[in-house]
Amino acid sequence: LVPMVGAEVIADGGRRGKAAVALQQPCDYVAYESCANGQSFGLMLAVPGERPHEWFIRDYGLATYNPMMEKPRQLAQGESFQVSLQVSAYDEPLTDERARRWLAS
Repeated sequence: LVPMVGAEVIADGGRRGKAAVALQQPCDYVAYESCANGQSFGLMLAVPGERPHEWFIRDYGLATYNPMMEKPRQLAQGESFQVSLQVSAYDEPLTDERARRWLAS
């Protein structure tokens, strides 16, 4: 599922191609999608809650969300925060409509 071997990076708004389509750009989700034997399949990543977020994404398969990249967080002693990641494996081509249904659930 990496562009180096034929996959595509996908982001909301119909963006498809290499990692540059999503690199450090606001995205509701990012995905890696490939095709084998005429069947599309992929892996979609999203951060539950507020959207969009900036992603650090590369063609060799690295896709990370860094909540500190967008704005610094300051915590008082004893405070904490949690970061979650929604991962959805799928078949059939990913569309914004399909992704939004999964993001809403």
